[in-house]
Parts: sequence; structure tokens; C-alpha cells
Amino acid sequence: MTRDAQAASGTPSTRAEPTSTAASSVTCLGCGCACDDLTVHVSGGRIVDIAPPCPLGRAWFGDGGAPAETLSGGHTVSLERAVADAAELLAAARGRGLVVLA
Repeated sequence: MTRDAQAASGTPSTRAEPTSTAASSVTCLGCGCACDDLTVHVSGGRIVDIAPPCPLGRAWFGDGGAPAETLSGGHTVSLERAVADAAELLAAARGRGLVVLA
């Protein structure tokens, strides 16, 4: 039965419609500009649009899905191991940070 037919017959739909939300003043780190005026539109748990449109921003945000696996040093590891490895790298880099302003 189509949605129009369901509405006409009074039969409720059993399929849930995906919720759609928009987050404004989102910061993008896709390049050195660090734009902080983006609006990210999410529907069904996925990013469906970014405004203003920017190819680098779209690539950086992707579709909002989480990766299927966690990698560290090119090897699949647990999330906890990956976070620990990242913390070790950051601690070892103390005082050697590089900031690029475009």
C-alpha cells in the first residue's frame, strides 16, 4: 500500500521516517582555513549536505559514518589501543607543534 493510500484509508505507516537535523556554526578542518560557519544536515544518521558547499569540506566530513575498523601503524587494533598510541605520539611531540594559518 502506498503512503497516499495509507493516509486515505487511515492505516498508520509502520515504517519510521528518518529524522533530519541541521547543526550550525560547525567548524571544518578539511584545509587550513578552519571555516567555522558551516551548516551540516544529517538525515538517517548520515551527513547528507554541507552548506556552504566546499569540495574539501565534503571530503573531510564524508558521510558521517564511522570506519569499519580502527587502525594504528597500519594495523587493525582496538579503539583503546589506538587512543593510547595517539596519546603516546602527542606526548612525544610536546613542544614541537606546528600551526599553519592560511
